Amino acid sequence: MAIIQVWSAPSCQSGAVCFGALSPWLSAAGSEAQGTAPSFRMTVQRTVADDASLSEGRCLRVLSESRGEQWWFVTSVTHDDGDNGLVTVTAGSLRQMLAVRGLIRSGSTFSFTAGKSTVSDLLTTYVLTNLADDSLSWLSLGTMEWLDVIE
Repeated sequence: MAIIQVWSAPSCQSGAVCFGALSPWLSAAGSEAQGTAPSFRMTVQRTVADDASLSEGRCLRVLSESRGEQWWFVTSVTHDDGDNGLVTVTAGSLRQMLAVRGLIRSGSTFSFTAGKSTVSDLLTTYVLTNLADDSLSWLSLGTMEWLDVIE
């Protein structure tokens, strides 16, 4: 059985707080398929959700034996089940959180010649510089389009 916790932000972000576990939960399922955005849905008793301070905009940390550690961004918490006292939670990928909360730079490119820079050089000259410039506590690096294999 998976352990599901409610966090203010991913644990790698400075100041992130764990509010508590969603236990017991009634149902939980993640969906990841090519061509569609990953999502996570779960159902829990309203009292359990309230005890863990569950709300839209929080993060879910899901620990399972089969999938390891996964992080999800809570996009909605629905209480429209009548008198059953249930809450339905819908969550998306952390990319959604970055789009909602984070600073996303578009059109910025950083390139280097392979073999000329060490990982330490790249962290010092690019990553740490951009964290300081933008007053961020963490930075996600990635690419939207690739032209060659990155090794």
